[in-house]
Amino acid sequence: IRFIVLFLYWVIIYFIHLSNHSHFLMENSNQGNFAPQAQQAVPAGMDFMTAVKTCFSKYADFNGRATRSEYWYFFLFNFIVGIVLGWIPFLGWLVSLALLVPSLAVAWRRLHDIGKSGAFYLFILIPLVGWIFVLIWLCKETQPGDNQYGPQPLA
Repeated sequence: IRFIVLFLYWVIIYFIHLSNHSHFLMENSNQGNFAPQAQQAVPAGMDFMTAVKTCFSKYADFNGRATRSEYWYFFLFNFIVGIVLGWIPFLGWLVSLALLVPSLAVAWRRLHDIGKSGAFYLFILIPLVGWIFVLIWLCKETQPGDNQYGPQPLA
């Protein structure tokens, strides 16, 4: 089961990475076309360390927006920490408890980024199908421009 979850996670990360660099593919496919290219409205994303640092600096900040890469890289960090420290009974439990609030905060901000209220994260409590809705929302592309939850995150 852990291998299946890890595989699905890496597929999601791959598609996020691919969508963040799709403007590069479009520019190179039009080598003979000298027409100006439209600028990409969605930010390029952030790397692993920047995402983890951002999530810890906004430890309990449920306001604002978080990009897909910020959310999924922090999810990867939680997954790795959970696997490594899950074998140590008290320490694993303590670290999981410490990561609970920033995990909820970044998920809340991620839902803000697609234009939904963070309270939609509570759909995860609906038995059997709730997590499917939340997963789809967490994978959606950033809503371009400003929305009611704040300006578009830069990266």
